[in-house]
Amino acid sequence: AKDIDGNQIGPATFDGKMVLIDFWATWCRPCMAEVPHMIKVNEDYGPKGLVIVGISLDRDQAAWKQGIQANAMKWVQSLDSQNAPGLAGAWGVDSIPRTFLFSPSGELLWTGHPSQMDGALADAFKKFTPRMVDKKTLTDATAALDKAEAAVKSNDMATAARALAKLPAAAAKEKALAPRVEQLQKDVAAYAAGALTEADELLGKQEFAAAITKLEPIAQLPGLVESKKAAEKLTAIKAMPAARAAFEAAAKAEQEKVKAARSEEALAAAKKLKGDKKDEQAYLAFKDVARQYAALPAGAAATEEVAAYEKDPLFVKRATTGAGEAKARAALNLAISYKNAGRADLAKAKYQSVIDQFPGTPSADAAKKALEELPKE
Repeated sequence: AKDIDGNQIGPATFDGKMVLIDFWATWCRPCMAEVPHMIKVNEDYGPKGLVIVGISLDRDQAAWKQGIQANAMKWVQSLDSQNAPGLAGAWGVDSIPRTFLFSPSGELLWTGHPSQMDGALADAFKKFTPRMVDKKTLTDATAALDKAEAAVKSNDMATAARALAKLPAAAAKEKALAPRVEQLQKDVAAYAAGALTEADELLGKQEFAAAITKLEPIAQLPGLVESKKAAEKLTAIKAMPAARAAFEAAAKAEQEKVKAARSEEALAAAKKLKGDKKDEQAYLAFKDVARQYAALPAGAAATEEVAAYEKDPLFVKRATTGAGEAKARAALNLAISYKNAGRADLAKAKYQSVIDQFPGTPSADAAKKALEELPKE
């Protein structure tokens, strides 16, 4: 599969870890009701070697990403529609939420509704001990140590400190790496003390950004007294009114820059849809850009494109109806899966939601018919 950033993921990615595969979707109320539980599971077991992989059945990629961000779902996420073949079908998932728990060696230990998995998780961690450091982390840690040691040899202690600061925390606990980490900590300790003095001089000149640049690598170094002092100084700087004003101005400028870049990317994507003759999709994409970035040049350009499309009322009706039907069809499919699983109560509720939320669509008509055919209580 591919994760939310487009990276390939698979068994090798999680070698030695306990893995929990979770099929879900933002439009699935039972799934979203389980999010706080999933967050707690991730917090409790993640540090012990559990990796959660969410496989979403969402059709709306924007809603999927927004749901992940809004609910702080900080684990691996993949969109099923971007994987071939579809994972839900291949795994026999006919209702969601549905989870699968695997041992570090890849053995299926348990599957079912996530609300029922706590006992299976506890038993799994009693029986198996996941590896804390995966191969990629170990590779990254080795590279960071190599870079730091090379910098020490060339007396470039600033680079050594920055490289050591990038060392993954979990990797520092590995017995094979611990002696190298300890030696490097000793090597950069003297530099760290000097950096603290230089940071104080920069603060006296109100050169806050330069002082932070000096302090941040030191504050992140594991096991040094100087790192605690650097962290305390960073906290003090952030509490200074003058520094706070400077940071806020810089942050605002950076946010505006990022927002402008995103608006141009979204506008380019909409233009590509138009160039590919996918006008209904392009129209909806332009509307999104116009709404989200109204005050930016990209928003103004998108508004012009929307106005051009809206000269044809029949086209607008066709485009908006098509978008609603796509979402309605996804909800209808879930209702059907509930019915096939023998969950008439959930099926009735989902059929009714299709009728209420997407009136006038073919899926709403199909939901009405299906609702009438369900056994009466």
